[in-house]
Amino acid sequence: MTSTNGRNGEPSGFGPDIRRDKAHLRIRWEEIDMATFVLVHGGWRGGWTYRRTADLLRSSGHTVFTPSLAGCAEHSHLLSGDITLSTHVTDIVNLVKWEDLSSVTLVGHSYAGMVITGVACQIPNRVDELVYLDAVVPSHGQSFVDVYPPALEMFLATGADNRGLYIDPFPAAQFGGNESDRAVIDRLGVPFPLAATTERLPLSDVNLAGFKRTYILATGYDSPYGDNRERIEGDPSWDFHTIDCGHDIMLDEPQKLVDVLLRRLG
Repeated sequence: MTSTNGRNGEPSGFGPDIRRDKAHLRIRWEEIDMATFVLVHGGWRGGWTYRRTADLLRSSGHTVFTPSLAGCAEHSHLLSGDITLSTHVTDIVNLVKWEDLSSVTLVGHSYAGMVITGVACQIPNRVDELVYLDAVVPSHGQSFVDVYPPALEMFLATGADNRGLYIDPFPAAQFGGNESDRAVIDRLGVPFPLAATTERLPLSDVNLAGFKRTYILATGYDSPYGDNRERIEGDPSWDFHTIDCGHDIMLDEPQKLVDVLLRRLG
């Protein structure tokens, strides 16, 4: 769903067509409680990927943060081989602390399943729900490449031209999704620090099953996270959903994503 400027029909950005959706959303959202969402992007992306989703949530009065992780998007000029998973976890932990947030719903896309898990382990009393958006679901002591081993060889190969420190973006077409968005995704994508994918989460005594946990699987392409369906769908400690779209669910189907995010409220 891409808004247009009304003059030549060209995309005007990643904002939703609020005029079209407002009547539907007003009826539903007047009946639900307000919530605080921190939406965390995946590798090579930035907070900008959530603009459509954030606009829909904010228009109903919810509090929404869409930070870009260290070295990504508007912080890409600070990209360094020293940026690790711990750096990205600290990015979000500090956001929650400095904004004095509580009862937070953390949404992690793709790689950011690692990040939100790490955040929940550090500040469990401030987190209400973990939402894994077509994402890795790590256990204590695992790295991204531990959870998804095929990625290591692929990442090393693509990072060879960057002294093995950074992973170049993959073409948007590889992840399915809206053809109209692919040029923008490719233009805004930036290299991603390899160390963030190889560092392991620290061991922790935090019981991850103690959080509300939701998994949303994208089924409109060959998701590398498809195996999560077998182990999560029938688990009563999880709320499992599928959305028929490409990997970037927040761009492809922002309204359906919002519907899932708000289902527990009210």
